[in-house]
Amino acid sequence: MEHEPYSRQPHGYWLSRLTERFFNLAVAAQVVYNAGRTALQWFLYLTVGTLLLPFSFPILCSAYLFAWYMYFKLGLLHGPDGFRPLALPWNPVRVLKMSYAALDNLSDLFSGPFPIVLRWIVEKAFARRTPAEAVIRDVRYGAAHPRMVLDMYIPELIAGSPASSTGPSPAPSVAFSRPASRTSLHLLPDRGLGESMGLPHSTRLSPVICFVYGKTWSSAQRKVYVPMAHTLRKQGYMVALPEARRPPNGTIADTVNDTLQCLLWLNRNVAKYGGDPTSLYLMGHGAGAHLCTLAATVWTLALSKLPAPWEVACPPTTASSLATTTNPSANQPRHRVGRHPGSTSSAQARPGSPEGGRPSLQDDLYQLIRHYTLLVRDSREAVVIPRTDTPLTIAGLILLAGVYDIDAQHRYEQHRGIDEISATTRLIGSGSSALYSPPVLLETHCHAAQVTLSQSAFPKKVLLIHGERDTVVPLKSSEQFFDLLCQLDVDDVNLKVYSRTKSMNPAITLLTESASLCQSVLEDIQSTICDQGEA
Repeated sequence: MEHEPYSRQPHGYWLSRLTERFFNLAVAAQVVYNAGRTALQWFLYLTVGTLLLPFSFPILCSAYLFAWYMYFKLGLLHGPDGFRPLALPWNPVRVLKMSYAALDNLSDLFSGPFPIVLRWIVEKAFARRTPAEAVIRDVRYGAAHPRMVLDMYIPELIAGSPASSTGPSPAPSVAFSRPASRTSLHLLPDRGLGESMGLPHSTRLSPVICFVYGKTWSSAQRKVYVPMAHTLRKQGYMVALPEARRPPNGTIADTVNDTLQCLLWLNRNVAKYGGDPTSLYLMGHGAGAHLCTLAATVWTLALSKLPAPWEVACPPTTASSLATTTNPSANQPRHRVGRHPGSTSSAQARPGSPEGGRPSLQDDLYQLIRHYTLLVRDSREAVVIPRTDTPLTIAGLILLAGVYDIDAQHRYEQHRGIDEISATTRLIGSGSSALYSPPVLLETHCHAAQVTLSQSAFPKKVLLIHGERDTVVPLKSSEQFFDLLCQLDVDDVNLKVYSRTKSMNPAITLLTESASLCQSVLEDIQSTICDQGEA
């Protein structure tokens, strides 16, 4: 019997077989582990669901009651035919989204603002009282409406300057300083900007920050931002906190009009208080940032070289039909043309207006741009400082978590299920979203005039501040506006994104100087307002 010769295995054969066996065992163990983990997860889900089943009905009922209360509170259940019960939100997905959005906003109070507020309360209990002379309250900047008043917060170095027998004490430059022991306010005389104590311009006058509060365009209180104004005042800035007409007692165009009227007043009078009218900055948060940008856009359109710059803000059909009945002569009225919903004027309905003579949003903004265009071209004295040739110039914009593209914000709120209760839809709507979106107006203006923003009257400095985890206004809003400003060639535009931060409300962020977040924002503001040589 013949035996087959022994064949020797190649080198490493047994090692490869052993490795393959171990690999198969590892794969089998992974499959068993995944199956066991999935089974355990479903077991936990069923157990927790069974335990929470008695509470699911109360939770769902609470969500519905909350959603219905918001609809009742905002008046969304009343139409031309009276009460409409079918307008209530019945879809459980929308109701749960609304409840989740409310809980998410509530959690922000304990994650970020709560420690800052607690620190402010402790510091307030041991801090000295702010002298009354540091604040000038209820200064009237216009006579068209009783709400056209502002509070002026005088910088601490100016307010603490001693009286002089030979003349007024010059206002110092912007600097970080300790609180003065005494406060004595002395107004500068009404003279030209060059007539002072012979000191350099930067050592006399302080930059002026005009803060436009917005929140949801219609609901906000000026006193909420008083601590923020004192924080900025201590840094050497003069702060103006104006009141303005707001919905439902006015339209958004009325708010923009009042903001521009406030800027014109500051341009003429702020030098008397030690402020620099050539260093005037607009600052806003959320809807206030939108109002600041819209006001700067309206002013840019009014100062443009286009034959009829208001046509940029309207579709060609409406603009042409309105322009045919418009004669931009010196005989045109110099009063506010647009009207708010409470107006009782019986003017005829214009093209594009709804029945009853009430102007639409589109017509209202058209009248606003037309009004300031005629004011600039036919009454130049109304937009300059008396006895000087310096026109009103908005030096820069400081925008925190702002809304810019109304259509994009409307889509985001639809995704969150809060579009029907949001002020974006209730006050602006979706039909005129492009008209009230500053990015659309700016891009259209630059295309029509064939210029860049650096060649126009748009502010030369723009600072955008946003929280990375903001859920009310997404970070994408500031990123897209930043990209557009870069494309349109703004001289100095910066976007500061704060990581792991949600809300960037200056009423909380700038509440106390000892907070690290407040110091960071103050440094951003200082780097924007001050030149490198002054910082």
